[in-house]
Parts: sequence; C-alpha cells; structure tokens
Amino acid sequence: MRAVLLGVALLLPACNESPAPRSDAPPPPAKAPAAANTVKPFALGQPDVVLLVSGGTHGMLELCECPAASTGGLARRSSLAAAYRHAIPHTLMVDLGDALWVDPMHLRNRYVLRGYRQLPYDVLVLGDQEWAVPAAHMRDVFAPGELTYLSTTVRSRDANDDPPLTPVVRREFGEARLAILSHLPREEFWFVNAQRVEQLDFTPPEDLARRIAALQAESIVVVLVHHGTDATLKRATAMKPDLILRGHSARPGKPVREVEGVPVIDVGDWQVLAAIALRCENGKIADLELRWEPVDLRWAENPSMFRLYREYLAAEQWARSPEKLAKSIEYVGADRCASCHTAEHEHWKQSAHARAHAGLARIDRQDDRRCLRCHTTAFELPGGFASGGKTPHLANVTCQSCHLVNLDEAGRHGTVLPVTEESCASCHTPLASPTFEYRTARRTVSHSRDEGGEAK
Repeated sequence: MRAVLLGVALLLPACNESPAPRSDAPPPPAKAPAAANTVKPFALGQPDVVLLVSGGTHGMLELCECPAASTGGLARRSSLAAAYRHAIPHTLMVDLGDALWVDPMHLRNRYVLRGYRQLPYDVLVLGDQEWAVPAAHMRDVFAPGELTYLSTTVRSRDANDDPPLTPVVRREFGEARLAILSHLPREEFWFVNAQRVEQLDFTPPEDLARRIAALQAESIVVVLVHHGTDATLKRATAMKPDLILRGHSARPGKPVREVEGVPVIDVGDWQVLAAIALRCENGKIADLELRWEPVDLRWAENPSMFRLYREYLAAEQWARSPEKLAKSIEYVGADRCASCHTAEHEHWKQSAHARAHAGLARIDRQDDRRCLRCHTTAFELPGGFASGGKTPHLANVTCQSCHLVNLDEAGRHGTVLPVTEESCASCHTPLASPTFEYRTARRTVSHSRDEGGEAK
C-alpha cells in the first residue's frame, strides 16, 4: 500500500479534536418513549458508559411501513436509543459508517443524515460509502450541526472539500475518559471510484499507532473503529487499542472475540444495534458486557421519523417525474387514461395493482395509514388518495402511481419514461415482498413489450 503523509491539519494536537465536556455532570435524562421496551440492567452493574453502536445502514430509512414487518428502520431505532438514554444517561450513540446508499448522490442519503441528526447520533464515522460522495458535494451532503463526523486516517488533499471533521472524539464520564478514533485503510475502498480515491490522503499506520499510545499515556480508554478484512484487522490490533469496533465487512450477532489480545466486536447491520457497557479503571477497561438489541417490534415507532420517511418518498416521487413538473401532479384516476389506452387499462384491471386497496379491506386494514401509501395512489400527497369515500378513483395502485405524468386540458400527456427497479422497490421491499424479483414482476404488470421481451 502506498502510504501518504497527511497534511498539517490532521497532525495538529488536541485543538483539532472533539473537546471533552466542560462538566462531569450527566445530561438531563431523556424522555422515555411511549410504549417502549424497558432497558434491562447490565450484569456488570452500573456502567460508566454505554456505547450504542450501529453500522451498515446503507440508506435504509425504513424497510417497510407494514405494521407486521416494520423492523430495522430509523423510527424504531430512535425509540430504542431514547429508551437507553432515559435508563442510562451516559449513553453514547455511534454509527460506524456506511450509512449512505450505494449511490453516493442519491436523494435518500440526505434524509438518512437528517434522521441521524434528529435521532440524534453523537458520532458518525465516515466510511468508504461516505467518502464516495464527490468532493464538490461533501460540504453540502455532510452539513455542519450537532452531529460529529469522525475521520482519523482519511482526509481530502484539498482541505476545502471536507466538511467539519474531527480526528478524535473525546468524552469524560466521571472518572472514565474515552477516546474514539477510526481506521480506514486505502485498500478497503473497493467500491469507490478510483479518481475519487486519488483525491484522498491516508495517514500511515505508524502515525495512528503513535496517536493511540499518546492517548493511553493520558489514562484514556481508546476505542478504534476499524473498516476492513481480517488482513487489515491484524494491522489494527497491532496498534493495541483498548477495544476495536469492526464495521464495513462485519456481520453482527457474534460474541466479543479477542484478536492478539485486543477485544473485537463486529457491527454492521441496519436491523440490530450493539449495546456495549463499559466500566473503566485507571485508563483501562475493567469490565465489558455486550448485548445485541434487535430493532424489532418491541420498540415503539417514532412518528416524527415516519414523517421524515414519507417526506423522502414524496420528494423521490417528485424527482422521478419525467416532465419535471412546475406544479403538483393532478391525480385523475385510471378511468381517465382508459379513453386512449384501452388495452393497457384492461391489462391493468387484471393485475394485483388494481385490487391493492380491496386487499386491505379483506383484512380490515383499508384505513391503516401505514398501508395506504403502497396500496393507493399518492396517499398524503396534494390531490392524492384521502379515503374510499372521498377519492374512490385513487384507491388501488393506478397509472400515475408509476408513470407520474400530468394530463393537459385535452387529456394528453408528454413522454412517459420507463418505470425503474428503484420505483418498484419503494414498496416491494425485502420484508413486504420477500419473493419479489424485478424482471419477472415487470413482465407480469407491463402493458407492452419490445421485440426482446423487455417491458416498456
């Protein structure tokens, strides 16, 4: 690996680091969320600090709004975090990175970060998916605010490209002193555009090792966030931090393992958090207890997070409009389209889309707001479905749910762009439609085909 020395900014001492709190007093207790699950005491007793850790969110604000399957999203994660902060005020919320969707400029990424700030997270480690954001957009995507962006070993060569970053997050909890650093080796940037990687500087491992040793000499417990494979993990353990949190390629649910004398915890899934209770003595971890917390139906849904999710869906629908409409779409119902598209309308009438709302009625869920977005047309959007009595023409998944066009006064519309896999995936999520396969589904619902059989 070609080692590149970092610029002066990264090598400055503590003036560049996230400052320790000015008081040892704990923050005011968080308000316990309604109907939240109770946080159980840890077997080690009262910890000095609990690290509530996530990783690998990959842009998943929510997987589905279906009540029976709505797990792993920010709405329940928010309630889990609030419950921990209420029970244990010294709870530090940390995300190990890869929070963004694989497309670094996708609209959803802005809403994920808004959710993180709203939750709120204390620390977001910039992983390779965060560094994949083009240099010109870094400051815009990672807006300054209460959320701390941690990056110890990676910086842009042009410092003007970077958002406000900190190389070390330091916190004090009574007598316990904690520092969090990150380690992202260059060779782990597999999926980042090569040109983007060349715009970055990577600090040599020996510089990071010296920083760790200097913090430990101050009787500070050092937690190192490592992104990488087992090969680069050995490089991290050689630096002898007190604890390694491994993200990026990790899979959660395993117990704490010891690698070359250093405890390692693998974190990396949007459906489970690691709750790590620490008791510290004389700058060392005296006791550690790991608990896996599934973000499941035990935790209440935070309504404000669902509102954020719906806001994103509305924004995405608007962004996909092929005509970049200057005003909201006027939703007219499938019958208006039938006057010109008779064959297509007849084909639609035989599809499950035409019976989507009726399917809810069979299980007495026709008024469940969590179901209506995907079983009606434009629910909660201006001019969209309101109720079966007020807007019966917009019950079910009608033409404009997918095609997003306006009709003029003569009933004509402009060019209709093809529906994409991403369009379908906003409702056909892994939990709501576990057997969904895009190409097969497109052939089932498409109204016409080209010579190769591809749906138009």
